Amino acid sequence: SLYYTKQLVARVNGLKIEVYAREHPPPHFHVTGGGIDATFSLADCSHIEGKVSGREEALVRWWYSHSLPVLVRAWNQSRPTNCPVGPIEE
Repeated sequence: SLYYTKQLVARVNGLKIEVYAREHPPPHFHVTGGGIDATFSLADCSHIEGKVSGREEALVRWWYSHSLPVLVRAWNQSRPTNCPVGPIEE
């Protein structure tokens, strides 16, 4: 199923940052590793849900501020035609 297809965008200090091919709104990315399993908004990197400490959240926000174009490209390239959440303008 396309729903479970993941694309690894980056590894940052033991954390995996991924986007999934078939997603629900709002556009978001997943962060896992080291006891963390959380999702963050693609629009502003706000923490949507899941477990993350303040230190790791700061690391994710730092990465996001330096890598947003890479993240948006990964999101757009992984959208199947029938995805309820389409591409994001770069």
